[in-house]
Amino acid sequence: GKNEKVIIIKNLFDPLEFSVDPAKILDYSARIRTQCSKFGTITKLTLFDKHEEGICQIHFKEATEADLAIEMLNGRLFGKRIMTVCQWDGRTKYKKDAEESHEEEAERLSAWEKY
Repeated sequence: GKNEKVIIIKNLFDPLEFSVDPAKILDYSARIRTQCSKFGTITKLTLFDKHEEGICQIHFKEATEADLAIEMLNGRLFGKRIMTVCQWDGRTKYKKDAEESHEEEAERLSAWEKY
């Protein structure tokens, strides 16, 4: 299944930090990307910066890479927070209805152009 390649990291950040300093979003994205790149090729990384559980969703190229990332990162510290890392269930949507990442917006626009 496709979701075997996708991991969910919880408790990566506190969304309040981002409302105070939005620049931190890029900082966190870059840091977790660097961390996860050790385990394999990342095809997509989404930081749900408004999510109160501090969610980041990462897509790897291979399921084995995702497994390794879960194994190595679950229960580990990121900054001062302990991450919970698991495989995505393929169903849960972490995005709030009102927000749409730029990335998805771009995907949607390019999907329109195909018609």
